[in-house]
Parts: sequence; C-alpha cells; structure tokens
Amino acid sequence: MAVTVEDGSIVTGADSYVSRADYITYAASLGVTVADDEDADAELVEASQFIDSFERSMVGKKTDRDQPMAFPRYDVVIEDYYWDSDEIPRQVELCQMAYALQIHQGVDIFNPEPVRTAKREKVEGAVEVEYFGQDSGVKLSRNSRAEALLHSFLVNQGLYSITAVRA
Repeated sequence: MAVTVEDGSIVTGADSYVSRADYITYAASLGVTVADDEDADAELVEASQFIDSFERSMVGKKTDRDQPMAFPRYDVVIEDYYWDSDEIPRQVELCQMAYALQIHQGVDIFNPEPVRTAKREKVEGAVEVEYFGQDSGVKLSRNSRAEALLHSFLVNQGLYSITAVRA
C-alpha cells in the first residue's frame, strides 16, 4: 500500500498530504524511528482521514466538489499568511505527520484516552489517589502539537463562538 500524495493539483486517489519519506525524515528529526514499510503508509492515511474529518470546520472552501481530500482550498489564511488554491499548507503537512506519530506510538486518535488529573492524593500506610471525573466520566482535554496544528487551520482556531443578544 503506497500513499498517493495530494500536492495541490487534486490528485486522483490521493490519500495523504505527505510522502512516506517525508514522514520518516520528520520522525527521525524528533528522535523516533519509523520503519520504511506499509505500516508507515497506514499511519499517514489514518492521520489524513482524521484531519479531513474536520473539513466542515476548516478555513476556506474546497477547490473542487469532487476532490478526494479536504485540501487544496480557496481563501485559506493561516497565521496571517495566504495560501494559494494549489498549495497544501505546511501546517496541514506537519499536523498529519504529528498525528501519524501518535498513531505509531499506539494512540487511537479517533478515540483518545482521557487525561486524568489527580484531585486528591493520600498516603497513610497505603496510597490513595482520586482523579477528577473518576465517577462522572468527565473527559479532560489533551493538548498536543498535532492538536495545536489542527486548530491553526480551523475557523476561529476550532473555538466556538456565541452571539450575545441584548435583552
């Protein structure tokens, strides 16, 4: 399974924003070894599918209604820079590789484990730890480089806005 890279020209059958070689180089720059095999391709494809699942919340508009991926797009401004409609923003490529690394490390990016923060710890002959949301199933947010990059190309950086109405 080789990935087909979307380069901004609406490549038929595209399923990734970066090549396997770019992913392996990126991982190596972070001290992580990714094998040059089909597992790397699968990680990239899953990461791009996750990114594309946010398509409706992304800045700009698709350049073609039948394009296989969320990018390329018209009217894309990320971090105050305009991206042409035949370019894939660097933030998208970095985001895909960051999520692919999470997948490589065993994280299910579609269903991540909740982060638990200790609410209370007690040591009296034995250790007792109580976590926030332990009984109510509260899911605390999880911050990562991949999420920060993803939010950089979502409308309002992924934040929801509420319109104030005067009474």
